Amino acid sequence: MAQEGGSSANEVRTWIAAHSSLAAAGDYRMNYSFYEAIRARVARLAVVMAPRR
Repeated sequence: MAQEGGSSANEVRTWIAAHSSLAAAGDYRMNYSFYEAIRARVARLAVVMAPRR
């Protein structure tokens, strides 16, 4: 994954793990409040809520 995705591979793995955990707990809805790249840190920051339906 890192070879194809580059520095975003860890972020993709984290999102996959989060969505998998939520799906295991039941039906949910994602609310993305904030998402921004932090270029100085080569990182991204997100604020997400996932209330049950």
